[in-house]
Amino acid sequence: MKLFTTPAARAATFFVLVAGGLLLRWFENPESDIAGNVLFAQMVLEGARPHVDLHDANPPLAFYLYVPAVLIESLTGLRAETAAHLVTTVLIIGSVLLGEALLRDEREDAVFRAHRIAALLIVMVWMPSSTFSQRDHIAFVVMWPLLAAFMRRSEGEAVPVAAALAAGLLAPIGFALKPHLVLGPAFAFLVVLLHRRSLRPFASPEVAGAVLSGLVLGLWMPAAHRTYFVDTLPIALEVYAPITTPRFLIRGGALLGVIGLTILVARRRRGSPGILAAAAAGFAVAYLMTGKGWPYQGIPALSAGLLALLLPIRREPSDKGLLLASAGLAMTAAAFASWQPVYDETLAETARRTAPPNPVIGHLSFEMSLMHPLIRNIGGTLGNPSLLLWRTWGANYGLARTTDPEKIARLDAHRRAEAKQVAEAWARRPPDLIIMLDGYDWKEWASESPTLLDLLAEYEPVGHGLRSVLLRRRADAAPAVRP
Repeated sequence: MKLFTTPAARAATFFVLVAGGLLLRWFENPESDIAGNVLFAQMVLEGARPHVDLHDANPPLAFYLYVPAVLIESLTGLRAETAAHLVTTVLIIGSVLLGEALLRDEREDAVFRAHRIAALLIVMVWMPSSTFSQRDHIAFVVMWPLLAAFMRRSEGEAVPVAAALAAGLLAPIGFALKPHLVLGPAFAFLVVLLHRRSLRPFASPEVAGAVLSGLVLGLWMPAAHRTYFVDTLPIALEVYAPITTPRFLIRGGALLGVIGLTILVARRRRGSPGILAAAAAGFAVAYLMTGKGWPYQGIPALSAGLLALLLPIRREPSDKGLLLASAGLAMTAAAFASWQPVYDETLAETARRTAPPNPVIGHLSFEMSLMHPLIRNIGGTLGNPSLLLWRTWGANYGLARTTDPEKIARLDAHRRAEAKQVAEAWARRPPDLIIMLDGYDWKEWASESPTLLDLLAEYEPVGHGLRSVLLRRRADAAPAVRP
């Protein structure tokens, strides 16, 4: 560990890990989920109401997550995606410091602590790759201090009360972003109970903080966003939750293999790695519950698994086999997470040439990656009330798998309702451009709403890209009235 022998060397190592990770983000196109939620945050700041004017299957907190980044962009001109990365980096540093306050031990020397901090920075800053600042990544960052408190408590060590309470208060933010991720800390807490052979951990400050914060968020969300629970959530459970993509089988199997390796190797290590291996298993179950197979959803499981192998343990001898296994897992995790969004520069250039300044851009698509990075890169705003046509996508998925007349009628109603939402949004604010997914009969879908069919007749194709067509409003169309 010569790298960590002097304070200057430790500081330089931490700086390189943080700055180097941020530098990588600088050269990437916006990740589609981040770009889409930035567009939603812009609309929220303009007065749009989540789950009333804007429609998405995700919980309400997702609409507000990137509001600070959009405010930074409006005040400084710094791109919102870059601002989001800076905010996430500050959050990571705070999370690591809070975790250190919980794990710090007088028996540890500076080199040992530097090893632990370096491992955390590698996992939180480098491993997420293009999914850095995505919701699942942020959720793990805010949950890490709670896992650190569980690690300390499982070993029977004294846990700083204030730090443990802060860790508990912070973690439910991650649960509010992705409720199923509660399984990670839940599995870890079960191992704490097994290690302590007592129910006393239920009375710990970290559990009290998590319950208190969870209650506050649990009361705020239904009060402030009743329509999510009354309207959106039942729709999402019926049409969106059942969707399973082909990539899910491949990546789900790969993730299970990685977590299985983590548990096997972690069993060779004494003490707290069992907590992290359990958390990784819980996060893996959460990943499998989604059925979507999108790489960013595997970030919490991979992060906990990597930390179970990489974090140092007091008095543990060097183990080359463990290091090799850790390196192999790190490579697998990086390959799993390195999902760059599809970005069509040719289509983006056509859009730049064709559109007026600050264009309103609508879409007819089930794929976020085709639209939102492009909209952000050309300075546009979203012309649809949803990030993708998720109700129609889910309805089509269900219609292909049922012959039940009642279910067919319900799914057809979802298609009609979404066509009506798009028609109303475009009638209020006609898009300058429309990005249309190729290979789908959009006229048949638009016929569910005569108004939408008439609006589409005002557009003509001006460019083709990767699985998409770019439509421009014809010159002879009625002038658009901007609110």
